[in-house]
Amino acid sequence: MTSPARAVANRRNAQRSTGPRSVAGKARVSRNAYQHGLSLPISGDQSFAEVAEWMEALKLEFDAACDAELVLRAAEGQVELQRARCLKADLLNREALRLKTTSLPIQECVAQAFAHKAGKLKAFSRYEQRALSKRRRALHQLSHEARNAPRDK
Repeated sequence: MTSPARAVANRRNAQRSTGPRSVAGKARVSRNAYQHGLSLPISGDQSFAEVAEWMEALKLEFDAACDAELVLRAAEGQVELQRARCLKADLLNREALRLKTTSLPIQECVAQAFAHKAGKLKAFSRYEQRALSKRRRALHQLSHEARNAPRDK
């Protein structure tokens, strides 16, 4: 339970942390979610063709009559997962290539690339984990539906 003194201190501190005040600061933070594109919805992305391909594959694997919403969520999760993993690989490859211009051996370049980009990799891992969970939940529900669906004889 929060003490009354702590609640007063929290409210006082919250008055000071109101985010950016300048127009330039507000413009800069408004683009935070778009720096890598992982927070953008799939439907507004060119990846929707990939989603359609995955949907067809899932319909074949489970059942053509299965819940279309679950199939869509599983396919979106798969494409989001691929996007996150590709961005992580691209980030590391670019950094390793930048470091390769030095006289360091390639193993050292890769190790330093990981060290330099650890913060971004951690952020990408959050998106990757979210996509994995989305896909896993949808596939679990699809398999549950497929097991419990009435069978034609």
